[in-house]
Parts: sequence; C-alpha cells; structure tokens
Amino acid sequence: MRSDIYELDRLSSDYRAIPAEAEKVAVYNGLDKKSTLRLRLLAEEMICMLPQLLIYGKGRF
Repeated sequence: MRSDIYELDRLSSDYRAIPAEAEKVAVYNGLDKKSTLRLRLLAEEMICMLPQLLIYGKGRF
C-alpha cells in the first residue's frame, strides 16, 4: 500500500486529513486498536509542532 503523501510547508493550512491517513495506514498494516490510536496521536502531535518545524524547511508526511 502506498498512502497519500502530504507536502508540508509554511503556507499549507489543511492538515486535517493527516490523522485519518495515519489511522488508515495503521489499519492496513494490522496494528491493534491501541497502537492505531498511538499512531494517530503522534500524527496529531506532529501537526501541533509544524509551525515551529517548518521555519527551518519543508517536509513530507
């Protein structure tokens, strides 16, 4: 499976789909419910850090 790739830059503000994409990948890879929720939480935490991280460059998720 190849999931969607999100380009992360300063001007993008539509990060709402990233946690759902992380959850979809977790289900595809057979993670249990607890691990799926952990991966989703990590994705949500990454989104909160993006304004500070993207000062230094770009990225992909």
